[in-house]
Amino acid sequence: MGGTSTGQPPDIEIPVIVALGAFDPLDPVEGAGLHALIRRFRAGDAAAFAQALAAATRAIDNSLELSSGRLLVVPVPGHTPGTASPVLLEWTMELARGRAWIVPEPPPLRRVHAVAPAKDGGMRAPNLEEASLRWTEPGPAGSMILLIDDVIASGATLRTCAAAIRLDGGGGREFRALVLGHAKPEARSLSGP
Repeated sequence: MGGTSTGQPPDIEIPVIVALGAFDPLDPVEGAGLHALIRRFRAGDAAAFAQALAAATRAIDNSLELSSGRLLVVPVPGHTPGTASPVLLEWTMELARGRAWIVPEPPPLRRVHAVAPAKDGGMRAPNLEEASLRWTEPGPAGSMILLIDDVIASGATLRTCAAAIRLDGGGGREFRALVLGHAKPEARSLSGP
């Protein structure tokens, strides 16, 4: 399964909780800024991981829906074949600890062929990205799906993941998302110089 015929992102509304805030993707990747923190998190830096875990835990605790709900939790796969990155998988498991969340192992959403990161060439073609994803198990009926990722830009990847899940047997479930940061060029003007 997988794949659609349009080049537009699927029209699926996914409420997103951003744990750390917005950053300008042109900000330096070194230093103390949010972009740098997310890069260190992705690289497996223990201090950045701890900071990301604390921020996401606060965000979850402030969301009645996420803190008390029984959710099927799915980390978003990386750009290469396979599941999510080891750091994102570990972060997901730590966030799920002590919660009524269902975190299937291995993750049921897989990338079956590589797609280019948006930062390498602008927006990806949603139909090609959706065709690169496979949902391998339905999970408990009726459960809401929480997609976990490190960064959101336009939301197209999250909507494409949701569309692939629905297409491959995930049904008409509701989706939510939790991310570390929101990459948006106007973030500098929102957060100061």
